[in-house]
Amino acid sequence: MSDIFAFPSLQEGLPVALMEALAIGIPCVVSKIRGNVDLIKEGKNGELFNLDSVQSFRLKFEKVFNILNKYNYISDMEKYSISNIYQQMMKIYKSETLQK
Repeated sequence: MSDIFAFPSLQEGLPVALMEALAIGIPCVVSKIRGNVDLIKEGKNGELFNLDSVQSFRLKFEKVFNILNKYNYISDMEKYSISNIYQQMMKIYKSETLQK
């Protein structure tokens, strides 16, 4: 059980753990790095903090904690569902096949 997902990663490609947290409706406090910045809409589904500042993490965490009920956690995650990703990949494969 958790009310907030904290994700202080130094590097991510495809942050699956973050996607899972968003998909189940937990607001997130995450490092401002590639991958995370693509998923988090500040003030909507979480907050981004600067890795070089413990104070930045603390302030963002406190902000989320104090307004938990105002976040719209799940809204954009449908575009990352397995069925949508599969359809997008099939379009790419088909277009590459047709070009050859």
